[in-house]
This record gives sequence, C-alpha cells and structure tokens, in this order.
Amino acid sequence: ESFKRALKIIKTDARFRRIALVGALFSSSIMLFPHYQPMAQDVLDMDIANIGIWIVVQNIGVAGFSLILGPLADSRGNRFVLRVLLFGVLLTPIVALVLANQESGGRLFWIVFTMIGLTPVTIRILQNYTLELVGPSDQPHYLGTLSLCVAGPAMLSPLFAGSIDLFDSYVPLFVGICVLLLIGWILTFTLTEPRHE
Repeated sequence: ESFKRALKIIKTDARFRRIALVGALFSSSIMLFPHYQPMAQDVLDMDIANIGIWIVVQNIGVAGFSLILGPLADSRGNRFVLRVLLFGVLLTPIVALVLANQESGGRLFWIVFTMIGLTPVTIRILQNYTLELVGPSDQPHYLGTLSLCVAGPAMLSPLFAGSIDLFDSYVPLFVGICVLLLIGWILTFTLTEPRHE
C-alpha cells in the first residue's frame, strides 16, 4: 500500500519528481562515506588514531552548518539553501581527491570530514522543501516517498564499491559520484520555489 502510494506521488506530481531526483542523486554521496578513512590510510599513510578527531570535526561541521544555513533557509528559502548545500556536497569528494594527491594532504584531511557534516543538513533541507510542496495531510506520504528515493542509491553502495578493487584506485568511484552530484546540483535550478506559488 505504501509503495503504491509512493509510486502514485512520483507519477502524478512533477514538482515532487524533481526534488526526488535531486535527493536520489545527492544520496549517491553517501556511497563514499566508508571510503574516506581508508583513502586517507592507503594513500596518505595516515594513522587510524585520526578517526577520533575526524568524528569530532564532522559533528562540529554539522552544528556549524546548521547554525548558519537554518536562518538562511528561513530568509532565502529552502531551494536556495539546497543549491548551496549540494554544491558543498559536490566539492567534498573533489577536496578529498586533491588532498590525497598532496604531500601535505594528511594535515588538512580533517577538512573533508568537516564538509561531510553538510550531509545531515542537506537531508533536513530536502525534507523541509518537500513539506512546502503539499498540505499537512499529504506531508507524511511525501516525506516517506522522499525517504525511499534517498535510500535507494545508498543501498547500491556495495556494487559501486567494487570499482576500487577493479581499478585499484579510488579515483573512478569518486569521479563517478562527482558527476552524479553535479547533475543533482544543476537540477536544483529547475526546482520551483513553493513560497512564491
């Protein structure tokens, strides 16, 4: 029943289809989460002890981005903030690849984990944007459908992760995800602004 309702929402609501596609493309970034730490260890010979620092800076990133972007969403709208967030999410794997190819990259790799803090904030803004599309009675169904769309690509992570062993490199996977994120970011420019309707 819930799955049928989700399909109906996707089929009949063009505005939601756009945000669902943006959400699905964004969630491809989650596929990279298990690979940032191994990349730092394999390529930069970093110690596993750094993981504690990375977790701390990631949480600081979440808090900091929320404090800045929450009020910005109130004043400029969720669509605008989503565009900013997706650009930051797109930059995260790019920064990781650049640092992995620098001799001093290990000292700055914490920046990558700070940027990963954009992810939970992006999920919240995706939800807030979706809530603005419909009335209160339909909001639970739309949020449930959005969750399905966001979870789908992330569940394919093990399939794509095999590319690291196949190519003996992190680059193809990271570049592929960057392409998907770029498409998602471009699609944010096609989203309507519910507050203006």
